[in-house]
Amino acid sequence: MVGQQTQLPLNPPPPVLRVIDDYGPVGKGVSQAHFVLAENLQEYMVKGPSLVPTHPHVAANEYVAARLAQTIGLPILDFTVVELAGELCFASAWMSRGTFYPETTEALFDRCENRDRLYDLVVFDAWIANIDRHAGNLLVREVRPRGAENPRRQLLCNDHSHCLIRPRERANVLKSRLDAPPRDYISISFVINSITEAARLTAALDRVGQIQDGTIGAAIAEMPATFVPSAPERALMQDYLLERRDRLATIFRTHRATFPRLKGQL
Repeated sequence: MVGQQTQLPLNPPPPVLRVIDDYGPVGKGVSQAHFVLAENLQEYMVKGPSLVPTHPHVAANEYVAARLAQTIGLPILDFTVVELAGELCFASAWMSRGTFYPETTEALFDRCENRDRLYDLVVFDAWIANIDRHAGNLLVREVRPRGAENPRRQLLCNDHSHCLIRPRERANVLKSRLDAPPRDYISISFVINSITEAARLTAALDRVGQIQDGTIGAAIAEMPATFVPSAPERALMQDYLLERRDRLATIFRTHRATFPRLKGQL
């Protein structure tokens, strides 16, 4: 484990909102997400096992990733839980067209104000076994503040349906990923080449290493029961996150060659 654990706050769990209008499938992605309007009159993209039976852990993956990303301060979309046709689903805030880029290029990444958060994102993806951080899921949002000449662009942590337990898998597969190298989860060349400062990478590893056992346990325990097929699988998810957290710094040191431009000692 990296350093000594400290108590990091976990915000109260989000409320459960009823869906008052289902606009139907978004139209892309294996999660078969729907676009809905909730009773708070906010629009969301929702994912759940009732929408994609071949991926019974999709909502659990999204929920746990969002809660843990929130805990270490990664920028994420607002999220909640909604009730759709009598079933509970994970819901993330809908992004209007024109407020984000469908794909992130190196040039666009270089214009992001918070591109230093990439260190946290790389460590986070390696922790939660996220295989889906491709250029379309390395999200950049753009907002033009009132009276400003130029837009502001921020990197955002988004879409975790393919972390932890993937489609058609059972939770017992997680033990095979405890020592998986970072390269299994980091594939974008300009991301790899942007990891250059060992001190920043160490700090990102420390932030994950300092997440307390109880914080991880709370993120798992507070999920709706229907998000995970069984209690033993819920326990296996928690055990993986705890054990992987404790191995992560050693794994990055062992596989530092993943980042050819990294300078300094991990």
